[in-house]
Amino acid sequence: MIKYSTEWMYLVIPFNMAIGPISTLVTLQILTLGGNAIDVAYVISLR
Repeated sequence: MIKYSTEWMYLVIPFNMAIGPISTLVTLQILTLGGNAIDVAYVISLR
């Protein structure tokens, strides 16, 4: 029987906690510089 480990998922949690606020700040900065929703979508997709 194959035993699956889910411990690797705990490594993703700190990464997501760090990226969440950064993406919000980047979005606000793009809008402040005169960008629009399409510019924000481009930047978020490159993340």
